[in-house]
Amino acid sequence: GFQIAVDVPRVDLDFWRPLMTFSTQTHKTSDDSAHSTGVPVQFKIRADELRVFGKRFGHLNLNGNHTDNIARFTLKTTEVSGDFEWDSRGNGKLTGKIPMFSIPEAAVALPNVKPTSASDFAGDDRTSQIPAFDITVGKLMHKERELGSLDLQAENVSGEWRGKFDIHND
Repeated sequence: GFQIAVDVPRVDLDFWRPLMTFSTQTHKTSDDSAHSTGVPVQFKIRADELRVFGKRFGHLNLNGNHTDNIARFTLKTTEVSGDFEWDSRGNGKLTGKIPMFSIPEAAVALPNVKPTSASDFAGDDRTSQIPAFDITVGKLMHKERELGSLDLQAENVSGEWRGKFDIHND
């Protein structure tokens, strides 16, 4: 197997997102499953900042492993921590258990990086590539206010993303 360790000042997924989308499209096999080498990979990524979907997360620590089509990892930042599993078969599925998630403020606007919105996919076949989600958040926070707990279950059915959101606030 391989071990990968990265320690950088910033990981900017908004910058890399177009390349990752291309990568997942080009690595599909004829049976619509992601290509797998079968070689186990362990990874550890640390960064002072993570930027994704126009949001800034502090002190990224990502540890995990990838074997065949499954990646299991623990994500920790100042705003969120939890255990996740990514299944890359088909369109993919992200499963996660998050004890606490504090929604961060928007990051400083970056040139040529636009947050993704539903209208970005209108008339686009990329909607058929949206992965499924099964995410549980124990405590959802915004601006130091507790919003409650969140259960999100969503799947891609024939290019249509169907989701169920349960938010509980006592």
